[in-house]
Formats: sequence, C-alpha cells, structure tokens
Amino acid sequence: MKQTSLLMRPGLTALTRAGTKTQTRRTSGLKEINEAPDAWRYGGVYRHAAGLAYEFRHLCVGPNKFIKCPYGDPGDLIYLKEPHYLYGFWSRTGRKRKCGLDKWAFERVDPYGHVAEFDKPKSRLKKSKEVNLGWYKRSPLFMAKVDARTWAKITGISLGRLQNISVDDCFREGIKRLFGGASNLKGAWIRYSELWISINGQDSWDLNPWVWIIDYKLIDKPKAKE
Repeated sequence: MKQTSLLMRPGLTALTRAGTKTQTRRTSGLKEINEAPDAWRYGGVYRHAAGLAYEFRHLCVGPNKFIKCPYGDPGDLIYLKEPHYLYGFWSRTGRKRKCGLDKWAFERVDPYGHVAEFDKPKSRLKKSKEVNLGWYKRSPLFMAKVDARTWAKITGISLGRLQNISVDDCFREGIKRLFGGASNLKGAWIRYSELWISINGQDSWDLNPWVWIIDYKLIDKPKAKE
C-alpha cells in the first residue's frame, strides 16, 4: 500500500482533521497536459499491471498519453505535512554551499519519547542554527513520515478542469456553508476560487488546468512496523 505525503495549509489541515474537508485538487504530474489544457480531453481510467493509468487524448495529434496519479490509487494512504516542533540542535556538516557559507543540519533528540509537537512548546524556542539543545520550529517540507499525525485513505480519484468544480465539491474542499440560497451557492464557488488563487496564483486559476480530484477519509495513524 502506497503512502504519499501532501503539503496543505495549516487551516486546511485543521479542516481535514475536523472532517469538514474531504477532497483536494492537485496538478502534480500534469505539467505537459497543462501546457495547453484546452487541447486535451480525458479518455478514462485503465487498470495496468502497475496500477491505474488515466488516459488523455489530444484533439489534433497523437499518440494518447497514459498518466499515473502521483498520489496513488484508491485505497492508498496520504499523510499531511505540517509545521511542527522538534527537540534537538543544529550542527555544521563540514561542507560548503555554492555561495561559500557553511552547510548546517538539524540533529533531533528525543529524550522524553517525543516524536513531534504541534502546539508551541512552553519552553523558549531556539533560533534557527543555534547549537544549543532546545525546541525548534520546523518547516512542513522537512516533516518525516514518522512525525505525521494526520492520515487519510484515498476513496476516489478523478480528473477535471479546475473551474468546473461543483458547489458540492467546494464544500468538500472545506469551503464553509453560509445561509443565503442561490447567493450562497455562487459565493461558495467564488470563495473556492479565492482560496486557490491565494495558494497558486491568479495565472493558475485563469489557465483552468486539469487537476486530480482526490477524495479521502480521515483514518487513525497506521501502527509502525516492528
């Protein structure tokens, strides 16, 4: 069973943990298709020996392209990378960067059996690249799988154009339901577009790219293999 990491904003991670966000849209693996998204049509999903492959058909030229979803198949697991705190210290590696500055590495120490903390520790945080032992805030980019606390199982994968998102999918993406009938439905689409633009930029929304539509459900963290 494949286990793949996802980066997600802290607010969206909180919605996932609360069970109000159960879907995400991603463009990874679709770069070639999205160089000219209007020139491609989705042709369906096929089961190959290596898993599921999703077909794209070009309107003018061939051959068709078969693309695997980089996040896995239904039934596979995803875990969310979050900002977190680790106990440890920084040390010089003895190597240099291209600019001539020293390279540093973070050395974690878990004297109390801590894996990672997600709430700010009560003790004073150390500044980056201090050599003293203490708590340091770490980027989600560097979160190890063992530290992840938010896990989900993929329940479905499909493909679509970004701007074709339905109102129901806006809510599955974590957009808050408001009162107001039709205005609420239109507002949900607008609020989702604003969310996407805040993360990926106006150009990405205007391009109306093809996206993976990944449905998932929250699960308990898998037990470590002994």
